[in-house]
Amino acid sequence: MAVLIVSIAALVCGFAAGWVFMSSYSAWEMSRIVNRQQREIIALREHNAELAESRHTAS
Repeated sequence: MAVLIVSIAALVCGFAAGWVFMSSYSAWEMSRIVNRQQREIIALREHNAELAESRHTAS
């Protein structure tokens, strides 16, 4: 009976550890994606400003 209880406890702890690990990994990955998107937005804003400037000087 003790072996069954210990094995169930180990299984529960394993699930909890896996859950925490995957949550941490998901949060890290999402942060990486958001940072990349922010860099792309900044680059697009700069490109848009360059286009607006070139249109303004061409007029």
